[in-house]
Amino acid sequence: DLFKNFADTFGITFREVIISKFAQGIFYGTLVCEDASGIKEIDSRTSDAIALAVRFNCPIFTYEAVLAAAGVSIEEEPDIDDLATGGIGSQPEGYDYDKFTVEELEEMMNEAIEKEDYERASQLRDIINRRKAGK
Repeated sequence: DLFKNFADTFGITFREVIISKFAQGIFYGTLVCEDASGIKEIDSRTSDAIALAVRFNCPIFTYEAVLAAAGVSIEEEPDIDDLATGGIGSQPEGYDYDKFTVEELEEMMNEAIEKEDYERASQLRDIINRRKAGK
């Protein structure tokens, strides 16, 4: 939160986060930021990069080689409507996010970030954004 306030104050925006490397069981992240002087890339711990991406609402990317090295296989990307209704890639069957307020969802998202459960944090971020947009 402090870093987001700092960046906002000095006109720094986050364009994206890239999970750029996987070596010896460790992921490496890169923050892609922009200010009045141009685009900058900053090396970052992956956990910090993802936490900032969630707070700045910017996309998170990686490379197929990183996924392959980590042993991750993506067969189908879940649809946000499935996540919001308890479908693919979400909480256990019957789990209903509609019963939570936006504030409660934000608290759940922050807890997921603290536990480094970034997939759940990004799902919650998307649900919060949809709710705030009135969808």
